Amino acid sequence: MFAPFAASARRYARDLEYAVVAIDAPSHGARATPDENARFAENFRRQMASSGGLGGEALKIMVQLAAQAGPEWRALIDEVQSLDFVGTRGPVAYIGLSLGAMIGIPLVASEPRIRAAIFGLAGLREGETPALEAAARQLAVPVEFLAQWDDELVPRADAMALFDAIGSAEKTLHANPGGHGGVPMFERHGWIQFVIRHLGTVTVPS
Repeated sequence: MFAPFAASARRYARDLEYAVVAIDAPSHGARATPDENARFAENFRRQMASSGGLGGEALKIMVQLAAQAGPEWRALIDEVQSLDFVGTRGPVAYIGLSLGAMIGIPLVASEPRIRAAIFGLAGLREGETPALEAAARQLAVPVEFLAQWDDELVPRADAMALFDAIGSAEKTLHANPGGHGGVPMFERHGWIQFVIRHLGTVTVPS
């Protein structure tokens, strides 16, 4: 797991007694060969170096991967909530950035067990992301949305279009200077308070 997310996961589990799960996206991490991971990383760097942001064939691939991952997440929630452990039976929150947001928006829009969500580092491209836009308009849970103002992959206009499309009555925009990989650590710390506010606590955090 990406180190900052792993640190947050330990905090959720240790202090709040939440059950925390993460899975590699299709064709990512342990679900891809080293060569496939290297090719994805190179394509990612190439997109970040371009002036137009994420689009075309690369965006089409991410949309396809996001569609594949939705059923996997539903199966994972089913499995976790079948376990007899503290923190596994209550409501669910979803946190996903970049491809994680593209996976999560359709999932959260159609999964009533998810009561709050944090998305970010994603956007809408005219003519290329109609399904993502439609799902965003169906969202009804509280949403915190993160944008990096100098994102090399997601131009500001694309990110603002996605935030505007989110149908939730309660939605908050957090924008910071910096590129796609420069999310400030204080944002990650703030997610914990967002989750507590909407899911409550199993125990009082220290």
